[in-house]
Amino acid sequence: MTDAAFDESMARLETLLEDVERRLPGESADVVRALVETLLTVHRLALADLLAAVRETGDPRLVRALVERPSVESVLLLHGLHPETPRTRVEAALAAAHRAVATDAHAEIVAGDGSDFVVRVRGGTAAAAGLLRRTVERLVTERAPDVALVVEGGTEPDPGLVPLERLLRGGRSAAE
Repeated sequence: MTDAAFDESMARLETLLEDVERRLPGESADVVRALVETLLTVHRLALADLLAAVRETGDPRLVRALVERPSVESVLLLHGLHPETPRTRVEAALAAAHRAVATDAHAEIVAGDGSDFVVRVRGGTAAAAGLLRRTVERLVTERAPDVALVVEGGTEPDPGLVPLERLLRGGRSAAE
């Protein structure tokens, strides 16, 4: 299955569930909800068994190969079966952000418990810290969508805004 086909199928599933909620009377909707919950439970149990069998091979590359497939990773996250802890996934996202941005700004986890994390961005120029912040936010959302993330620091003023002090000086810079 391609990533696009998986994404389309997930979107269709969400649309159908919303349609059922909107169209069916209360009792019928309850039966459909119970059906979906039971189906998800069966899938979660089967996936957990599959992961256990893969782990029993003793080759961690097999689990990694499964998780590297976005559709598989998404379903494992949905069922709470991702083999890596949320902290490991956030740390991997930070490392990838540092590699992608390659500035002197730095992001680190300053607090994290379970699925709630606070990351602080510091150092570097305002532009570099802002770029790192946006990259961290994007990569954590991609790699650990099940975590709540607060990013401190790394704010960068919108380049389209003119500072008030410059307006008060009639558009002249401080050096003029």
